[in-house]
Amino acid sequence: MNKPLILVVEDDTPVRNLITMTLKTHEYRYLSAQNGASAVMEALSHNPDIVLLDLGLPDMDGIQTARELRRQNCTAQIIFLTSYPGYVFDAFDVRPLQYLLKAKTGPEQLETVFLEAVQAAEADQHASFLVKTRDSLVRVPLRDIFYLESLRNRIIVHCGNREYSYIGSLEAACGMLAGHRFLRISRCYLINPQKFSQLMDTSLLLIDGTALQISRRYKKSVKEFLRNYYEQLPASSAQG
Repeated sequence: MNKPLILVVEDDTPVRNLITMTLKTHEYRYLSAQNGASAVMEALSHNPDIVLLDLGLPDMDGIQTARELRRQNCTAQIIFLTSYPGYVFDAFDVRPLQYLLKAKTGPEQLETVFLEAVQAAEADQHASFLVKTRDSLVRVPLRDIFYLESLRNRIIVHCGNREYSYIGSLEAACGMLAGHRFLRISRCYLINPQKFSQLMDTSLLLIDGTALQISRRYKKSVKEFLRNYYEQLPASSAQG
């Protein structure tokens, strides 16, 4: 299996060189860009699997660049590199995999932290959820799942325009998805944070416009999870 193609978008030459040298040492395929406009051109030309994107670019900032990539139907995993944790809630609509904070990733730490982020993105590309339907076993890629819903004694796996149904409990699904950063928001719902768009007072929106109610029991943990999810390599798992 080929290693993923990684686009490194960073205007700070020493940081960019450190990242690309790390990727070269570990035999990853990579491209690099120094600003948002060239990043979009490289992405459209080469279709990378992962984009490491600095937020403080000299032309359009990293969030604008990410939005343009999504507008151009780029489906790459996006990892933001930033000095400001306050940006965490500014870019849910572009569905970043995570944030790496520069304050926590000095030169002596960047190699380890970045490689772990790349490996997490690589694993997410291939991870799947096994569903036993009435007629067959279906392996559903995790990246396709929007949320799981508990309805009576069945679990409905919502994948945009497609659904899968099987007999089971949401507690069991949480256990099966442990380590894959799915989030329990109520007795009935378990969501994929990569499909998250907006947090409201008592509900949240997914990127397809689906609104799901957050129970009072989970309200505080949902906000904490969403903040931690995008900060330095969270060890979050499905919440039971």
